[in-house]
Amino acid sequence: MIPIQTILAPIDFSDKSQHAAEFAAWLAAHHKAALYLLYVTDPVSNIGCVGNGYVKAAQQSSIPEKLAQLSAIISRKVEDAIPVQAIQMAGTPVHQVILDKARDLEVDLIVMPAPGHKGLGSFFKKSVTALIIQRASCHVFLVR
Repeated sequence: MIPIQTILAPIDFSDKSQHAAEFAAWLAAHHKAALYLLYVTDPVSNIGCVGNGYVKAAQQSSIPEKLAQLSAIISRKVEDAIPVQAIQMAGTPVHQVILDKARDLEVDLIVMPAPGHKGLGSFFKKSVTALIIQRASCHVFLVR
């Protein structure tokens, strides 16, 4: 059996990504592994444009709310049993941010939703999932 000590679950707050995060929490509890929930936002530059400065300020003001939403996905019962950390990062391309964070945290497993036929928004496009599967230095588990 492959030892699983750390799990990364990227999330975009879609129903499918929340389901995958819940599954990741179950796996983490079963293996007594640490769980990292990762929310990636696009970086917004405020250089040379007042409008972008407003967008950046609005984006940064939503970070505490998003981190609270990340924590709410995992039940208190699971949080009491295993270490859970919510992480918010800005960067592009999204797949590279996920891969870099997985490498930095030395995760054993990335858990994410399988791409669907109806589309999952800009965060979990099939290409992002495919690139993570192709380039990850650890195992990748897709949840339907």
